[in-house]
Amino acid sequence: MAAEKSPPQPWDATWEIAFDRFDKLATDQPRFSSTRDVIAALKDMPEVRGLFIKSSMFTAFITPYSCYPDFFDGRRITIDVDRNSTVIVRYLRDGFDKSPAEYTFAVEEAATQIAALCREHL
Repeated sequence: MAAEKSPPQPWDATWEIAFDRFDKLATDQPRFSSTRDVIAALKDMPEVRGLFIKSSMFTAFITPYSCYPDFFDGRRITIDVDRNSTVIVRYLRDGFDKSPAEYTFAVEEAATQIAALCREHL
């Protein structure tokens, strides 16, 4: 028997949920404040309008897909932070991309750079 799918959330609600998740993570692990701050800056940019943001443990990913498994199998941009709070961004052409494009940004420039990648790839 196939698993029942839950209805997709509105795209803008996913941004609030992701912000809240990383805000809570930042309480115990301050490095996640970088991800939270990038999400806060991105969520109102026109380049991400209509895109969904999901999280998997400590990684945020932006995708044009609203439902599982599409948002894991399809193209997406991931956002991680390293121990120095540098933002590491990857663009995956699909969920099985063995060599995604990888970028490293300072927190201050990350949102603008990620928005440009969203406009170009998603």
